[in-house]
Amino acid sequence: MSSDDDGKTGRLRGWWSKRSSYSRKGIIILGIILWVCITYSLGYSEGVDSATEMDDERFHVNIVNYTITHDHDGIYNITFEIQNNYEETVFVDDISITGFNSSEDRLHGWAFGYYVLPPGKKTRIEGIIWEEHPNILTVGLQTQAHVF
Repeated sequence: MSSDDDGKTGRLRGWWSKRSSYSRKGIIILGIILWVCITYSLGYSEGVDSATEMDDERFHVNIVNYTITHDHDGIYNITFEIQNNYEETVFVDDISITGFNSSEDRLHGWAFGYYVLPPGKKTRIEGIIWEEHPNILTVGLQTQAHVF
């Protein structure tokens, strides 16, 4: 047993001295790993409130409004506006358009182009979904961008 300066036996110090050097190293490494995990999880959950950030530093820009029209050939024209509500210029490089018909079949659409949006600016985008028998019930739009 070891003793402290005041003459009392230190329980923690005695327990620690009974461990092998490998056990001590393992305990220290485990403590560091736990500390990093807890720090990361707290920082991630209390992170940036102003943006929905994704793991690879990509985020969504706002879809301001949209209109959907269709013709008799089964082409649905989708016109929508996106707006950059961030403080930096963003590059919108992924726009997904998905529709579901009355049979709940997934229909993929297209929106072409890449867009650079300065802070506060809007742009209009046009896309299409083609369905042989026009009977779409639901359309979903999603954008992804990153800082330019």
